[in-house]
Amino acid sequence: ATPFSRHVAARTTLASLNGTVSFPGMASVVLSPNLAAQILGSASKGFTQPVSVIAESYNSSVLWARANKTFISGVHGLSFFSDSGPIVVSNLPSNSSIQISIPLDSISSALQDAVTSNYRCSYWDVMTLAWKQDGCSVIGSTRTHVTISTSHLTQFGIEQGTGPPGATSAVSSGTSVSSGTSVPPVTSSPTP
Repeated sequence: ATPFSRHVAARTTLASLNGTVSFPGMASVVLSPNLAAQILGSASKGFTQPVSVIAESYNSSVLWARANKTFISGVHGLSFFSDSGPIVVSNLPSNSSIQISIPLDSISSALQDAVTSNYRCSYWDVMTLAWKQDGCSVIGSTRTHVTISTSHLTQFGIEQGTGPPGATSAVSSGTSVSSGTSVPPVTSSPTP
C-alpha cells in the first residue's frame, strides 16, 4: 500500500545547504549557492545557526490536493525552520531560483511515450489557500521526473498540460538537472 504521506526532518545550517536536498522516494531540491544570503540578507549572523529542513510528500490521491487539480505526481514540499519559527523563502531573484525534480506517479510514467510532454507546475499558496502557477515553471523532464524552477518554497504538484506541445510549459524528455550533496535524514516517519 502507498502511504498517504511521508515527512522527513534533518537538522543543519543554512550555510551548509548548497547543492541538493534529497530523500529517497521524494522530490530532489537543488538549492543555489547563495540561497542563505538571499534568505538572511548580508548579515552572516544566521548562517551558522541550526535550522530544521522538513521534506514532505503526499501521494496524488490525496483529496485536498485534488480538489480542483488532477496531479500526475504527488505533492512535494520543502520547508526551513529556525528555533524561533518558519523561515520564509519567497520572491528569490532568478539567479537564486530553486530547482525541484518531482517524481511522476508510476502510472503516469508508464503512459509517457511522446518525445515531448506538456506539463504544468502548480503550488499551494498558504496565504490565499489556493493552487497557483506564478513563480513556478517547468524546465525539464524525463520519463520519471519533471523538474521545475521556482522563486519560493511551498508544496508543488505536476499536472498534464492541456495546451499543444510547444506551449511555454512543454519540455523535451531527457532534460536533466545535475545534483550535488544530500542532507542525511535525522528521522523518517511515513504515515499510513
